[in-house]
Amino acid sequence: MAELRQALDDTFDHALLRHGFMHHNRDYQLVIQPLVTPRAETVNLRYVFRHCVQAICVTALPPHTWAVSLDDRLTTDEPGELDGHYWGVNWQMLYPGATLITDSPAARHWTEAVGIDFHEVRIETDAHALTLIFSALQAPARNPAPSRIEELAALFTAAQQHDGQPNSGRQKKQHHHDAHREIKGAVAHRRGDEGVIVFHPATVSKERPGVTTHTSNRIYRRTAL
Repeated sequence: MAELRQALDDTFDHALLRHGFMHHNRDYQLVIQPLVTPRAETVNLRYVFRHCVQAICVTALPPHTWAVSLDDRLTTDEPGELDGHYWGVNWQMLYPGATLITDSPAARHWTEAVGIDFHEVRIETDAHALTLIFSALQAPARNPAPSRIEELAALFTAAQQHDGQPNSGRQKKQHHHDAHREIKGAVAHRRGDEGVIVFHPATVSKERPGVTTHTSNRIYRRTAL
């Protein structure tokens, strides 16, 4: 159980590129790209939930967000100045992430009926909320390199000119959450040989700056998309 929790925790803050049943229709998979890898390399990881007997996917967006996110241009590379959820980033932020449900009645039912252990997990992103019941998780080997999302969130927080006073743990968590609201849906990649990391926010709004660009020595905000 500890290994399962750790494997689920390792997905936190990363990019969910796609999810669904595999071609044989027995196992459910998440295809994840770490955000950001140490050298901004593209590395896709596959998490396979074996013997998946239940997979429920619902939207994580409230109705008022859907109401302003219906335009097909929000699914493209050129959303213009439309308000709404920007689908065109083509992936989801694994935040708040995965939670293993202890003493799950549904998992217990399948354990008793089939004769092997089953587990229930809830996976929350900025776009979907998943509930899976499965027997085992096939996860990639752990990457010893830490995620840089904390560093990016700290840079973003600094750019937003917080008061600069020492933060309590609760304040740091709130600042981290605030930063996520801005950089969720971020696509991190290199632009040519410049080593520039570009963030494309998932929520596009006329009233808010559109793109945050982080370079090796400074961070600045563009005021137009």
